[in-house]
Amino acid sequence: MHSRTRKVLKWSAAAATLALLAIWVCTRWFYLWLITSAGITIHINSGLIAFGSVGSNPGVTAGLTLQRHSRPRALRLWFESTPPGSLPYFALPLWLPAVAFAALTVIAWRGGRPPSEGFCAACAYDRRGLDPAAACPECGSSGGSPDHQISTRLEGTHNGLRS
Repeated sequence: MHSRTRKVLKWSAAAATLALLAIWVCTRWFYLWLITSAGITIHINSGLIAFGSVGSNPGVTAGLTLQRHSRPRALRLWFESTPPGSLPYFALPLWLPAVAFAALTVIAWRGGRPPSEGFCAACAYDRRGLDPAAACPECGSSGGSPDHQISTRLEGTHNGLRS
């Protein structure tokens, strides 16, 4: 992945994670309801984002509503779906996409880094103490190939600390 793309991805994913967590917490006090002209509803309430339908209710108009709860609500932590006899909907807990974006953030921040010095560039096997020209005992990559460059700067160390 290109450096610019990685930079955009890691900052966007980090911002999305923080925004979702902030929205999740704020849903204790606020309720957001969006109704489209097609009768599709999206509402965010009590830690959930729900997708549903208003059905054929003629009194409901399209629009966006933000309301404050009269008292703080408990955050619901798991999925919900349509109870029998009500309009169809499916609710997803907001922490779930926040965790997915957090994982993407970690992958984007950690990915693309060269392996630590003294480790195999192909499989990250600890090669300290081995002959730099020898093949990696873990993956078999040759020590002299350009894609298997290792550094011996940390030789004589244990976990990065001098003995």
